[in-house]
Amino acid sequence: MSFRNYFMKLFSALFLVAGFSFLSACAKPQKAGDFKQNSEKKKNHLNVSFDNISEGTIPEGWREGATKPSGKLAEWEVVNDPHKSGNKIMSLTKVYSKSEDVFNLCWTGGIRFTDGVIRVKILAREGMVDQGGGIAWRIVDDSNYYIARYNPLEKNFRVYYVVDGHRQILDSADADIAAREWVTIEIHHSGDSIEGWLDGKKLFSVKDRSIMREGGVGLWTKADAVTYFDDFSIEFADENRETLGNKKPELLSFTWPRIGISIDKLSGGDIKKMSALGFKHGVRVTRVKSDADVELIKGDIILSVDSVQVKDFRDMFEILILSKKYMAGDAVKLQIFRDGEILDRKITLSENTFQVSVEHLQRLLVEEIIRKEEENNEDTEQKK
Repeated sequence: MSFRNYFMKLFSALFLVAGFSFLSACAKPQKAGDFKQNSEKKKNHLNVSFDNISEGTIPEGWREGATKPSGKLAEWEVVNDPHKSGNKIMSLTKVYSKSEDVFNLCWTGGIRFTDGVIRVKILAREGMVDQGGGIAWRIVDDSNYYIARYNPLEKNFRVYYVVDGHRQILDSADADIAAREWVTIEIHHSGDSIEGWLDGKKLFSVKDRSIMREGGVGLWTKADAVTYFDDFSIEFADENRETLGNKKPELLSFTWPRIGISIDKLSGGDIKKMSALGFKHGVRVTRVKSDADVELIKGDIILSVDSVQVKDFRDMFEILILSKKYMAGDAVKLQIFRDGEILDRKITLSENTFQVSVEHLQRLLVEEIIRKEEENNEDTEQKK
């Protein structure tokens, strides 16, 4: 689990405890137009470039997500293009679920889109259950958005809406383009009218009013489809007119120390190996980002941070972030377990900035209230 994903799960609980004072202490309101993208915007045209993104990371303000997730989220990152020297592309690099009900997302709420044109090049690399991928737009959250995707296994190009996690097909067209070949998907959306283009040919036109509001934009795959994406661009409709009566959202910006690793709970095998040395708790490193300044490798088990014992992910989060003791640039001492030995290592923290809309936080708050109410009801029933 990454600290970014854990933050979103924990935030609603913190909000309930600390109230809006937590927001004022950690967040700075911003207008959507002030959101900084690794992109170039000319008039109503926006090119999102991956070339100036560090390899092994995703663009600032983007997030990994999933519709109907099953276990760990799939991992996305910018990689060097193996077919073109000096070019970087976005890739879904690792999947943990092959369920055909799981839709993998990498998206941003910082780019607000209602009407206009979105295009991206995709290359289907591999996948047994599914292949290919596409564009998601008017994204409200991980469970509500439009999606247009190309699938070389099924040899078709389709457009869907996803509402409350349920996907419904709107139109489909035959398209016989082989896997491992670049293909350009292009979507024209105006009001309730959607047109789908593949490699410069219009293949469908449909009307739908399921999501009549602006939203985020991003990339999409299904199940175990591993896919490359490049040349992501957006042409906005007249930005001076009101967009379906919706105002641009207020964004909150959160900044905290970045470690550059993902961690997970210990397995039974981990605990058995450590118990001979008198240790029973810790967290296992599952991923080290390429730009992270850490003396760690995948498989290391972190036992303590600056002599404070670590039992689980929450301990790491509370020590390094919620304590407000550390800042970007600080060096932190770790005690780790590696290959049967206890070693001392260090990490140097960098800065991580995350942005989220107030509307999304309100939804998290409502979900947390409902969850707590359901837990209380279950406790009451058990006591009867």
